[in-house]
Amino acid sequence: MAYVPFVEDTPVIADDGDVVIDNTRENLMALRDAVVAGALVGWDMSKTGGAEPSEILYSKGDERLRLAITWASGNPTVIVYSYDGDAGASYDTIGTLTLAYSSGELITETWS
Repeated sequence: MAYVPFVEDTPVIADDGDVVIDNTRENLMALRDAVVAGALVGWDMSKTGGAEPSEILYSKGDERLRLAITWASGNPTVIVYSYDGDAGASYDTIGTLTLAYSSGELITETWS
C-alpha cells in the first residue's frame, strides 16, 4: 500500500460519503504522522541565527508559518507563532508561548 500524504484540498463537497470518509481518514493519518515526526511533507524550514535562532520559518508555496523566538540563558523564553498566506506580506499572530524555567528546567508553558 502506497503512503498517502496530506492533501489540503480534500475532501471536496462534490465527493460521495465513502470518498469523503477515506480522504478524511487519510488526511488525519498524515497529520498524525507529521505531528509525531515534527514535520509535514512539502513544508520547507529555514532559520535566522545560529544555535539560538531568532526566527524559524516554515514555507510551502505562498504560505508561511513563522516562529519568532526570544532566548535567555540558552533557553527559549518567548515564542510568537504567526501565519501568512501571501508569501510573508502580512502575518497574523496565532499565539504567544511563554516558557519559564527553574534551575535550568522547564517548569511552565503559558499561551496568550
